[in-house]
Amino acid sequence: MKIMFLCTDNFTRSVTAELCLRHYLKARDRQDIDCASSGTHANSDVSGLFRDHFERMTELGIDISPFRRLQFEASFLREYDVVVAMAAEHRSHVRGKFNATIPLFDEIYKGEDTSVDIKGVDPKRVREALRGVVDYIDGAIPDFLKSVARFGQ
Repeated sequence: MKIMFLCTDNFTRSVTAELCLRHYLKARDRQDIDCASSGTHANSDVSGLFRDHFERMTELGIDISPFRRLQFEASFLREYDVVVAMAAEHRSHVRGKFNATIPLFDEIYKGEDTSVDIKGVDPKRVREALRGVVDYIDGAIPDFLKSVARFGQ
């Protein structure tokens, strides 16, 4: 199975999901799943964004070296068995631009129509929230994997 995670900049949520899933699969010597991440605006300037999520993944022993930003393309809808939106705006983007419907991460993980998001977080707590996103996604991976096949194309 091939899984593509999608967020805006391909810098925080989607890459966190990709790297956490890679870590989980490697620890269990599973080679039946391949994953990647991309962004709806992966060519954006991220030089001013915090990198606390990368620090947290490193603390957890998650290898961040495979990280590469990738612009989402229509061909990914054919190349991947499941394209997973990290938030509602990513699902809307794919629906509007490519006339395709993709599931949300939380829809697969826990059957909820909710976004993995840090919008609205007190600006003083953004760095803490980024670390929390890693813990949330990393903790979700086992249950996510139990359900993801049902969402395949």
